[in-house]
Order: sequence, then C-alpha cells, then structure tokens
Amino acid sequence: MATLLLTKGSSNRNGIKKKTLAQQVTIGANTLVIVIISMICLVSVSYLISSNRSAARGYILKELQEEEKQLLQIANYWSLKISKSRSLKAISASPMQRNMRPAGDVVYVKGDTAVALLR
Repeated sequence: MATLLLTKGSSNRNGIKKKTLAQQVTIGANTLVIVIISMICLVSVSYLISSNRSAARGYILKELQEEEKQLLQIANYWSLKISKSRSLKAISASPMQRNMRPAGDVVYVKGDTAVALLR
C-alpha cells in the first residue's frame, strides 16, 4: 500500500517525508542559555518599567503638593482681605462710631505737667 507524503517543496512525491518543526528544533545547552538570558532580560525590562512608573507618580504627587501649598496661601491671603474688609465695615456700622464727632479745637499743654486744658 502506497502512502502519500508531503515534501518540503510544492510537489508530492512518494517516499520523502516532510520534516516537522519538532524534528528541526533540538533543545540543548545553548538553547537553555538563550532562554534563560531572554527571561532575565524580560524580568529586568519589566522591573525598569515599573520603577519608572512609580518615579513618575512620585514626581506628579510632589507637583500636586506644591500646587496645593500655593492654593492654600492664596486662599489664606483672600480670607485675610475679606476679614479686614468685614472688620472695617463692622466698625463703620457700629452705633458708637456713628455717634462720634470730629474733635473741634484741640489745645495742647506744654510744659512738664501732664494736665489737659479745659475750655
């Protein structure tokens, strides 16, 4: 009984067996060294990628903290301005302030005594 075997080329001939991938690759010491080196390279590249990613996150976090400090300083500045404005409005609106009148004739006493002159 004749069997049909596939060859390397495009023609089909009897008696010549096509080599498969398993027959062409042999695992030896050199292949093992290449696989180990490639795995070490893969692990080192993945470590570099992760450390770079964490360093970038730290840099972004530091920038955000500095921006937060600046915004807090600006907010503090404006809150002081608002409180100063409110205090001036409160003083000018107080009944004591409304009843005050400007001083008319002011006479200063000269000399060693600290007595005010009454008119």
